[in-house]
Amino acid sequence: MKENEIDKWNKLLRSFSAESSEIERQISSATIVNIEYSPSGVFLAFSIEDAPPDTQLEQVDNHAIHGVKVISPQLKGDASAILHFSFGKIDYLEVVSNDGEDFSKVISLDFSIEKQ
Repeated sequence: MKENEIDKWNKLLRSFSAESSEIERQISSATIVNIEYSPSGVFLAFSIEDAPPDTQLEQVDNHAIHGVKVISPQLKGDASAILHFSFGKIDYLEVVSNDGEDFSKVISLDFSIEKQ
């Protein structure tokens, strides 16, 4: 992965940090371990070190936070970013086209972020 690609994905991840201080701590220790472009979107898996689970979510197997819009000249429309949790820990970040656009041919996505 190129450094600037990691930076832009980390910026997108940090856009969720205002949700809670526990989530912010997880985000600050998150490391991207995989990026997958698929027909349905982009999926980023993370390793979270040295951060406790979010106490409000640690008993919940599957939880997601919505609210970030991704705008890219490479897409016909915009996309939404969704941060997924498993038992209080960040599991993965999903970016999905709001128009059902195929991401599988995208190699690297240039974008800006807008809170919804």
